[in-house]
Amino acid sequence: MRLKIHHTTVYEYPFPVTNSVNEAWLRPLTDERQSCLSFSLITTPRSEPRPYTDYYGNTVYHFDIPEPHGRLEVLAEADVLTQDTDMMAEIQADASPYRPLSPVEHDRWLDFLTPTPLTKPGEAIPPYAAAIAAGRSTVAGLVLAISDRVHATLRYESGVTDVNTVAEDAFRLQVGVCQDYTHLFLAVCRLLGVPARYVSGYFSTSAAADAVQASHAWPEVLLPAAGWVGLDVTNGRPVDGRYVRVAVGRDYADVPPIRGAYSGPRGSGIDVAVQVLNDQQQQ
Repeated sequence: MRLKIHHTTVYEYPFPVTNSVNEAWLRPLTDERQSCLSFSLITTPRSEPRPYTDYYGNTVYHFDIPEPHGRLEVLAEADVLTQDTDMMAEIQADASPYRPLSPVEHDRWLDFLTPTPLTKPGEAIPPYAAAIAAGRSTVAGLVLAISDRVHATLRYESGVTDVNTVAEDAFRLQVGVCQDYTHLFLAVCRLLGVPARYVSGYFSTSAAADAVQASHAWPEVLLPAAGWVGLDVTNGRPVDGRYVRVAVGRDYADVPPIRGAYSGPRGSGIDVAVQVLNDQQQQ
């Protein structure tokens, strides 16, 4: 599927700020499942974004705006070609027996087996994870069970949590958004010895081209035979060609769309607009 993405972020400051230093995880990945055909990052005030590759293989753009400004606009545009693979078939075809992996013995996957500040379980998640794992004989069966249970556990509701909400708190609240579904899934997988990572990206819906859309997030798990596979736990479905992967990491903190600092009074308003157009919407 050919997808065109327009992602605009606007920061409004109550007073002019200076020395704005930023990093942006906005360029879609290119790998065996998708190709980023083109990408541009334009800022107002103007800057010269410089790309580098981070530890997890994501392309990150660094840009500075030293002069005083009361408004910062960041426009990212991308043209991406995705493969419409049957992810569920790949998962179900993997009959590898379930055996928890130790981060000590399998240090290659250490980052994706170890809890992070956002996925660290408290007292409530371990018994929840143990109940899901009971009787599971294959990794694929376990992963699908975790996805189904997390999808049923949380109720989608915006405004209750934020990007700093930890998995344990979202679990206790029983509500959240895509980041919370993903963090809870990651917490359970890592407790049970299944390597799992956070994916930031976009999802092309069937909504009208002018409908308001947003960035999305979902987890990927490592299956012994199938490799890394994605599950949209929020929507209760496997990932397919309608999904665009932007960056992968341990949790949201590794791959925020934009992160920065500036000199000036604290406090700013932020407005984000995302448009993802599929083949039919582009006609």
